[in-house]
Amino acid sequence: MVLEKIDYNFFLLMIYTIVCILLVAVMYPYPIQEGESTLLMILIYITISVYSVVLILAQYETFKSLVFWLTFLFLVVFFIIIYFFFTNSEHVKIFWVPFFILISLLAVAGILVFFDIPQRFCKEIRITELYFQSHFWF
Repeated sequence: MVLEKIDYNFFLLMIYTIVCILLVAVMYPYPIQEGESTLLMILIYITISVYSVVLILAQYETFKSLVFWLTFLFLVVFFIIIYFFFTNSEHVKIFWVPFFILISLLAVAGILVFFDIPQRFCKEIRITELYFQSHFWF
């Protein structure tokens, strides 16, 4: 039980760290000044704040679905805002096209693993199952 919570917390940490890295990659070359701080700093503070709330809610078993949907909604809104309001055509060619290809490949691999596709066809031979399973993720 404790290891599952630690695993889930590190999963959330990974997601929000990747969001912060994405923010820096997209917005650092073109800083937008808002008072004394840049818009990049404000968005990173918002991301850290949402992560703090999600981390607190993730400690309780009853809020697990709320944590998932809150994180999913945050990511969707955040990517839409960044993609439509802060990127130019150069960013789309250099960053967003490979990013969407990576996300689609991970989604296909996640669907295949979720439905146990390698295990269904390789029940007799465990080595073949592990080989196919590892090639979905790496």
